[in-house]
Amino acid sequence: MGIEQLNVLITSVIGLITSGTAAYLSKFVREQREVNKANAQAQRSMQRDVIYRYFHKAVELRQPLTPEEYKHVNDCANAYRANGGNGTGTVMWERIREHAIIETGRTDE
Repeated sequence: MGIEQLNVLITSVIGLITSGTAAYLSKFVREQREVNKANAQAQRSMQRDVIYRYFHKAVELRQPLTPEEYKHVNDCANAYRANGGNGTGTVMWERIREHAIIETGRTDE
């Protein structure tokens, strides 16, 4: 086998390795995008659920929220917006802020 033939063989092998690696990476990136999209959708769904539960408690039932609950729903609303929520959770959060009664302390007698 001459030098030219060896160069052609090496070039062919490198081409096969490169194209295989590129195909693998392309498939991997596509799969990761789908996983990330599904994770973001699941996070939004859970965040919206938390916001709705506190909306129901604070706005519909007019029950007071503890400071911890208020902070929790605020954090979820911020994450929901940052995560690309469609606005439903944001509207509920605005209503919670308008109508929520925050417990300042308890006296158990």
